[in-house]
Amino acid sequence: MKIIQGISFVFLTIFLACLPALGQEKTKSYSFTTKKLLTISPNKPSEDEPDFAPILIHNPNLNSIKGIASESIEVDTDSSEDRTFSGDTPKVQVIDGFEGPFDGNSVPNDDGIAVSNNGDIMVVRNSRIAIYNSQHELISNRSLFQFTSSLQIIGPKYDPRIIYDQDEDRFILVLLTGYNHTTNEVIVCFSKTNDPSGEWNFYSIKGNLLEDNTWSDYPTIAINNENLYISITNFADLEDFSTWDFYGARIIQINKQDGYLGEEDLEFGYHVVNPGFDVSIPSEIHYYNVIPVKGGKTQYGPAMYFLSTLDCPFPDIDGNYPPKDTLFLLKVSGNNEDDFLIESTFIQTPVKYAMPVRTEQPEGLFLQTNYNTIKDAYYENGIINFVMNSIDFSNNQAGILHGKISDVEGNNDLQVNLISYDTLGLGYATIAYIDPGNGSDAAVICFNYTSPDYFPGNACVIYENNSYSDLTILKEGTSVINMLDSPTDRWGDYTTVQVKYNEPNIAYFSGSYGQLNQQRTWISKLLLPLESLDVKEIKTTKTTVKVYPNPTKEVVHVQFEIDQPQICYFNLYDGAGKLMQTVYAKKVKPGTNLFSMNLDNLPKGHYTIEVKGDKGFHIVQKVLVD
Repeated sequence: MKIIQGISFVFLTIFLACLPALGQEKTKSYSFTTKKLLTISPNKPSEDEPDFAPILIHNPNLNSIKGIASESIEVDTDSSEDRTFSGDTPKVQVIDGFEGPFDGNSVPNDDGIAVSNNGDIMVVRNSRIAIYNSQHELISNRSLFQFTSSLQIIGPKYDPRIIYDQDEDRFILVLLTGYNHTTNEVIVCFSKTNDPSGEWNFYSIKGNLLEDNTWSDYPTIAINNENLYISITNFADLEDFSTWDFYGARIIQINKQDGYLGEEDLEFGYHVVNPGFDVSIPSEIHYYNVIPVKGGKTQYGPAMYFLSTLDCPFPDIDGNYPPKDTLFLLKVSGNNEDDFLIESTFIQTPVKYAMPVRTEQPEGLFLQTNYNTIKDAYYENGIINFVMNSIDFSNNQAGILHGKISDVEGNNDLQVNLISYDTLGLGYATIAYIDPGNGSDAAVICFNYTSPDYFPGNACVIYENNSYSDLTILKEGTSVINMLDSPTDRWGDYTTVQVKYNEPNIAYFSGSYGQLNQQRTWISKLLLPLESLDVKEIKTTKTTVKVYPNPTKEVVHVQFEIDQPQICYFNLYDGAGKLMQTVYAKKVKPGTNLFSMNLDNLPKGHYTIEVKGDKGFHIVQKVLVD
C-alpha cells in the first residue's frame, strides 16, 4: 500500500505558563560501588542461548484500555493557533535503508541505534544486538544473552539502550535482566575503544539497591561531558504481566571515564527522585519515567536536565485516561550524596494532553499507543526540544506532541506543537538536533505510523523555526502487525534517530514496520537539508567539468575530476533553485569520474546539477531539458 504525499496536517501551538520551582522533600541520594565483572570481547564464540520464550512486558493488558472521546473533553483554545505544515521547509532525503537482522518474535519493539564518527553502527532491538561497518555490511548479529554470556548472569536480557559518545569516541550499552527484586540487574557496558566489535568493560548494578522489594524497568540513558545517566522506573514484584504497582523513578549517575578505563571499583550515585508535593489525583504521586535530556550538536554539563510527565495509569470511573496538564523540568547537579542537588520546576499546560486512543490498522486490527511519557529530548543553545505521544482532540487521532522549552535557565517558556494527520495515527517519536548553519532552531523528528488504509511503517519530518516539512516516508509496511491473541497489538516502546556528529548532514534512524504479521526493524540513512540553497551564489570548485549533451532530451552525463576520495551527493534543483531531490550518494575515488542522470521524466526547462563532497569538493552545472 502506497502513502499519498499530499496528506493533510493539523497541529496546535500552545504557549504554556511556568510555575515556580517546587521543593524536593522526597529526593534522596546514595553512593554505591560496583565491581568490574570483566573486560572481554563479546563477539567471541559463546555457548548457545537457552530457549527463553518471548516475553511481553510493560502493561500488556490492552483490553482494559479505552479511548477518549474528543467531544467529552473541554479543550482551552484561547492560547492556541491553527497552523499548517509548510512545504517550504526542505524534506529529508533517504540515502539508504536496510532491514535489521532480527527475528520478529518479540513485542513491543525497542529500537535503538548508535553511529560512530568512523561510520560503525550498533543496532539493538529487544533482546538482540547487531554491528555494521561503514559500508552497512553486517559484522555481528547476536542475542544480548550471547553478548553478555561471559558474565554468567542467568535469565533473559531485554530493554537495551545504546549511545555513542562523540567526545570520547566510545559506545555505551545498558540493558536489563530479571523481573523481580531478587533477580533484576542493570548491566552497564563501556567499549574500551571506538571498535564496537573489540573489548568492552562490563558492570552490573542490582535493580533493588535499597532492598525495598522493587525491581528496575524501562531504562533511558544520556551522557554529558562528565557522566552517564540511567533513569529507571521501579515496580513491585509482578504476580503476572497485567498488574503493575509503581514505586517511583530512580537515576543512576556514573563517571563515564571510569567506565571506559575499566576501573575495578566503579563508584556511582543512586538518586530517588519524587516531586514531594500534593496533587488532586492521586494524593501521593511520583514522577513516572524521568527522561534524561541528551546534548544536541555538542555535549553539555556538568549539570544534567531531565523531563517527566504525569503518566501513571489512573483511569476515571468510565475507564478513560483523563487529560493532563503537568510537565516537570529537573536539573541535576553534583556527583554524590554530599553535593548532589536536584531542582524541579513544575510547568502547567493550559491545553491538556492525554493518552492516545488505539490506532487502527488495516483488516480491522489495532495498535496501542499507551504512554504519555517523554520519549526523547535534547538540549542545545539554551533550548530543550522534546517529543511524546498524545491524542489530537480535533480529530481523535494519535499524534506526536513536540515541545520546546526556551530560556531554560530563566523563565522556562514552553511552546507545544501537535504533529497530527487526519488519515494517520502516529507513535513513538524520536528527535535529534540538526545544525542548518544559519543559527535557526532545527530538528529531525522520526516516528512510526499506521491507519486503516496503510500498513504500519515509519516516517519523519524536519522542524525549523516553528515550521514543519512535508512527510518523508522512510519504510512502508507490507502487512499488519498481528502477534498477540488480541485485536490490539503493542506498537512499540521506543525508536531512535542520531545525527552523525562529524557529518552533520547525515542521520540514522531505527524504527519498526509491519511484515508477515510481525513487527520488524528498518534502519534508514538520511540526508538532512542543512540549509536552503541558492544555486546562483555557489562558486564552482576549480576542476575540469564536462556536461553533455546540453541541451538534452533524456540522459545527461557529468564528467569531473576529484583529487581525494570522499562521499559525494548528486543533487538536482529546479529553475528557481529549489532542491528537487538527492539523486545519488556515493563514495567517489580520486581521478576522473563520470555520472549519468536520466532526465526524460522532467518538464522542459532549466535545471541545476550539484555535486557536493564531504571533504570540500563542490561543482554546480546548469543543464537545459529540451
